[in-house]
Amino acid sequence: MAITKKIIGAGAIASLAAALGGCANQSGGGGASNAFKGAIDAIGAGLAAGMSGGAPAQQGAPTATSSGKVVVINGILIAVDGERPSDPRWAGKQIKDTPLFGFFNAHPISRPGEYFPRIGIRIDDYSQSLVSDNVITKHLNASPGATPRDNECIKFTAMVWMSEKQSQRIDNVVLCSSDISSKDGYMSQGALKNYRNNAYAPVSISSMQLRTLGPREPQKLLPDFTPADVALYGSGQHLFSSLFSQLGFQGPVDGDQRLWFVNLASAAK
Repeated sequence: MAITKKIIGAGAIASLAAALGGCANQSGGGGASNAFKGAIDAIGAGLAAGMSGGAPAQQGAPTATSSGKVVVINGILIAVDGERPSDPRWAGKQIKDTPLFGFFNAHPISRPGEYFPRIGIRIDDYSQSLVSDNVITKHLNASPGATPRDNECIKFTAMVWMSEKQSQRIDNVVLCSSDISSKDGYMSQGALKNYRNNAYAPVSISSMQLRTLGPREPQKLLPDFTPADVALYGSGQHLFSSLFSQLGFQGPVDGDQRLWFVNLASAAK
């Protein structure tokens, strides 16, 4: 099954913009986080409805900029095909230069109940704007005066487990918006939401609440436990979409349970 390329049409975005705008104007700790999570859910629900019937959404031609192109990924303007930030903080390996690239395409599930090889990911650093710039309407394709999100990055460590005792650690992997290719396929927001809400490890291989790089998987594969976690996964949907795509991971679509995150915005324990 190919990675889904899903671009929200102008009509769909317009129908969501009012709800999102109301959420963005709320203040306060718990209320703001709940509003933001509700906004993300609204986008996911809209996409899920679109995926279940009706004409497929269309992608407009990428817009050229001085530093690359601007494309629409799940309704949000993202600058891609550019150069990485010059900040040494974001120096590191690109996914395409590591064994992670296309990993799950090369290692499909061999039989039911087989959960090797599998990968654990620990988020080591991320652009602060991924949790602070959460007024989504500023970047919605159909919003008047909308602008692309900044060139944002995540840095992570991955542990590849070929078996219970055979593993490979891959450090200092960086994924920035500018690393994304305008020719790539993108995981839909509905699929990303499905992974967030429904991806759990099988009991037979789970460490339950203990979250480590493995070999056992934590019970919940995506730890969206704090408002910052929710914001990082929601605002960074283009990065996680590209991450899944580059790994060849179809778990949000086909239920593959062999990829988990130790943490998101919260520091790993």
